Amino acid sequence: QPDPHYPFVAAAIFFLGGRNEENETNAGLTPFMFRSIAKGTSKLNAEQIAFRFDALGNTPRFSCYRDVSGFTFEALPESFSEMWELLMHCIYDSRFPETEIVTEKGKVLSAIRRNLDDNFVRPLQLFQRAYYGSHPYGLPENGFEQTVQNFNTESLLSWRSRMFHSQRVLVAVAGNFDANELFQKLEKGFDQLPITGPEILLPHPVLGPASPEQFETRPKKQTAFVLGFPAPPATSKDAHK
Repeated sequence: QPDPHYPFVAAAIFFLGGRNEENETNAGLTPFMFRSIAKGTSKLNAEQIAFRFDALGNTPRFSCYRDVSGFTFEALPESFSEMWELLMHCIYDSRFPETEIVTEKGKVLSAIRRNLDDNFVRPLQLFQRAYYGSHPYGLPENGFEQTVQNFNTESLLSWRSRMFHSQRVLVAVAGNFDANELFQKLEKGFDQLPITGPEILLPHPVLGPASPEQFETRPKKQTAFVLGFPAPPATSKDAHK
């Protein structure tokens, strides 16, 4: 969506699948991979990548939703091409150095432990577990401590090959740009991505709550509840519009 009155170009590149293909043995692998994408390539180390992104204005932010994951960023029109090329370089040439993986593991494990005492996050995790059970939607976004401990360069490279190919990709751009020029830039950026790859493994349908309740006792002076009900799917005529 071109808008010449907007001073920036806002872009998003998302890949279908990811978290909805995880299971009990690799929960958290998708967000861990995305947070580690810019930690080293065959040409640049993590410090060099971070410096170049900072020089261009900002570092792309990653988001991992249940059915789609990707990056968003903003750039000045004159910096957009370089920002896009650097991000695509990280996507198709990320090497996931073991030293960087160890650092990221420490951050993720700390977040998992903090969430256990978070009176907003933890009740939602328990609710999702109660409703979805072992379904991918019932798994915590960051995974479990034991699954995160098992992540390594090999597993991350394998998951990257699974997710990053042209049949899964979706790009959205808005702001100050010329549509024809931008299309050529984006098309060039996909030259390095495989044309095909593994298909998305859709999880089994959710038929109802896996259990009526989940509860956990913590050494706190507060009690937090989450109460939920099944609702029509978004495609249903009965869904709230």
